[in-house]
Amino acid sequence: MTKSAGQVTASTSSPTVRLLDVSGVGETTATFSASFSSDTTVTAQKFEYDTNSDFSTKTTVNISPIETSPFDADVTGLTAGQTYYHRAIVTNGDGTTTTPSESFNTVAASGSPYGTLIYESSFTPDASPAVSGNANSDYWATSAVYSQVAAILSSFTDSNSVTKNNVIHVDKELTDSGEVYESALLFLTGNRFDDNGFSLSSGNTYTMTFDVFMPSTNSGIDTVNQVSFGGVNVTTDVRSQYGASDLGDWKNINATFSNITNETGLIAIFTNNEGSSGATSDDEVYFANIKIYEAD
Repeated sequence: MTKSAGQVTASTSSPTVRLLDVSGVGETTATFSASFSSDTTVTAQKFEYDTNSDFSTKTTVNISPIETSPFDADVTGLTAGQTYYHRAIVTNGDGTTTTPSESFNTVAASGSPYGTLIYESSFTPDASPAVSGNANSDYWATSAVYSQVAAILSSFTDSNSVTKNNVIHVDKELTDSGEVYESALLFLTGNRFDDNGFSLSSGNTYTMTFDVFMPSTNSGIDTVNQVSFGGVNVTTDVRSQYGASDLGDWKNINATFSNITNETGLIAIFTNNEGSSGATSDDEVYFANIKIYEAD
């Protein structure tokens, strides 16, 4: 559903910008459009969108190269059945004009092949998470040896200009600690899931999906090896879903589990070994859109 388009006219020399109706709205996609007129050369065009009307956690879509009027942007990675607010911003040599925001709703999810969605990550942005954990989030940063959560980002844009919202940034450093692990870079605890209304049931089947990105500059970590669900008793090998050839790109990973016996343990994402003891490396992994489904 879309609202009527809004228009604002700034001073004579600043651009006049009109936000047009959203088109192509699906479960996770939409196309933004705007028109403008300007007496001088336009130097910047962009859209901003957010689930908050105050744009406190906004995502920015920059238009490059500059387009003639009207200009548009295809947006992906939205959440199904969600209300979004968006606006257009145009700058010329004399000033910047921002349109009033308008809202639209993405299409409600038509169902998942994995079953019923019972958990979806929504982390509190945190520039310096406590190593022992974060009472306001669903992750557990255990130690420098295991999970080293560097920050919870409201958004992250990679080198390909792909932006994800609400991202866990893991900065894994391995030094001469005498310990070489299949590094567990992210833990999600059953107890915190319970606080959010989620609990495991013995014998049921679950699927965990998440987006992962590893920079092409990583020297030691280049594979998601496995996901452990409900503790260490059930694991799924997922290394074929993200390998060295995928460095520099986002990919969606899925891992399905059945015969759960530990109902309150950890859920962990493991990567390959960083290197040998005595080696020093500093590798990064980014996680977003973590979801858990229970089979119907």
